[in-house]
Amino acid sequence: MKNWVTVQEAAEQIGLSKPTIYKYVREGKLEDIPDPHRLFGEKRITQQSVQQLIEERSASIKKGKTPHELAKQFNIPPHFVYEAIRELQLQPRKRKQGKRDLYDLSITECEQITQHIESIGAEPLFYDSTHDVALYQKMEVSEGQTLRVVWHEEKKEWGAYMHGSIWMPLQSNWKPYYPIHREVMRAADTITFMLSMQQSDTWETIDWIYTNFGVENCKVSRNLDTLTVHIKTGVVTLRETANHSIIGALQDGLQSGQFMIEEDVWHAKGTKRQTSLLLDEAMIEEVKTRARQNGETMNEWIERAIAKQLS
Repeated sequence: MKNWVTVQEAAEQIGLSKPTIYKYVREGKLEDIPDPHRLFGEKRITQQSVQQLIEERSASIKKGKTPHELAKQFNIPPHFVYEAIRELQLQPRKRKQGKRDLYDLSITECEQITQHIESIGAEPLFYDSTHDVALYQKMEVSEGQTLRVVWHEEKKEWGAYMHGSIWMPLQSNWKPYYPIHREVMRAADTITFMLSMQQSDTWETIDWIYTNFGVENCKVSRNLDTLTVHIKTGVVTLRETANHSIIGALQDGLQSGQFMIEEDVWHAKGTKRQTSLLLDEAMIEEVKTRARQNGETMNEWIERAIAKQLS
């Protein structure tokens, strides 16, 4: 049995054009058999290198969903999906994307993960990138009329309550009252506020927070009649200055950290302090891998793991 194929045969086996086969030979992705005396009419490619390329291409072809896609579908943080994979002891197929290995979840695995997450009750994200809306974001639904967007858990959809009781699903013609995106801040800590939903200045403050920090640098969640707001620490040039009622609401609602506003510049400092851990190399590599899979830094992953154990 011959251990080589022609360029045409290689192209048919791999599913590429002949020019691409020649290109891959030049790049070293395929190995040709030297023929210095030109005894053969055309270039010969080793069958082994053809088979290896077929396997590599097969490993990189997407067949299912990534954990991030599944998380986005159900509007939950990606780390819930990765935790479910570990807790269910699943072994998803992996595919190559550059130098990274990505999970490729099958339909069955997606169903298992979904059932697991529903059973433990994962907290929805406060921001939905599919519809580009955030919790309690102010929307103009018609000329002169505004509503605040919320997530309806039973209906599994975004919308707003008209007159406080009539549910209206999110409409494509609703217009954001202000921008909710800013450049991502690299911060190791956040400061926390608790704002009463019964106070009228709370809503003005929420609008101000979204406008100045964007969903990239803050998070809003609800617990009964109180909103908890986390804002990344650091220095920010404000898009909109804070009036006395907003400053008062922030000062009264501050739970952790410190902040100061000087003209149009925001300064915030959190309560976290740097420490050092002496860990085994294998453990460090495992933490790096899990953090990378969750789209987190090592600090974020370790902090969340410790918080989970302490809760």
